[in-house]
Amino acid sequence: MIAPGAARTVSITVERVPGSIHQDLSFTAGTTIDSMIDSMITVLLQTPGTVTVNGTSSLGASIQAAAFATSGTVSCG
Repeated sequence: MIAPGAARTVSITVERVPGSIHQDLSFTAGTTIDSMIDSMITVLLQTPGTVTVNGTSSLGASIQAAAFATSGTVSCG
């Protein structure tokens, strides 16, 4: 059990699978990830592929990826 007020990390992870071409994360326009809702929550996006975000979107997340691509208006922070 996690104590109330304890720091938390939410991870969205794509694992490297030998022979698989599906290693990307993609977010459509209108996506919002807001880590500021509760400063104790950290959002982490991880993939050996590409993270693609289409705007208008806002991401308050840490990104670990081979590539990061955006289109339209995308706010990161």
